[in-house]
Amino acid sequence: MKRIIYALALMLASGNLATTNAPLNRYELSEPESIDTTIDDAFDLLKELEGFAPVAKWDVNAWRNGHGTKAAYRGEAITKAEAGRRARQTFDKCLAELRADYPELNSRAAGALASMLYNVGSFGPELRAAIRAGHPEKIARIMARYVKVGGAVNKGVKARRAREITFLLGAGQK
Repeated sequence: MKRIIYALALMLASGNLATTNAPLNRYELSEPESIDTTIDDAFDLLKELEGFAPVAKWDVNAWRNGHGTKAAYRGEAITKAEAGRRARQTFDKCLAELRADYPELNSRAAGALASMLYNVGSFGPELRAAIRAGHPEKIARIMARYVKVGGAVNKGVKARRAREITFLLGAGQK
């Protein structure tokens, strides 16, 4: 089942899957047994997707180090522990923003969307409307479009979105 959902997520991300606009039940994805575990799993996914850079490097719009957080200055070096602390602080801010704007989000959706928000900074109106409407399939389709860096499709970002979509749709649930 995990492989099927991942394959569907990849197909959504690549645009090779025809989908329907038929409404789904609002957040029909079941709430996992442990909300904290699901959020921690989402944070672990984010750290994996971001990787670890001990020394600040230029990224699209800022110097970043650790797990993709903004560095204090060019060339700043940090430990893995400090990187984890900064990443968790930023992730928790993204999560709090989502929970405030969309209190009905289940933990799986909130975790996947917090990872994406951490990466992109803000969502467009179409994605915000889909989240508000609570249609996981539509959210996934729109997430799959957020794959460009500097106007061009980026393979790494495309793979990241596929992983976030997989998380959103529940693949790999414990």
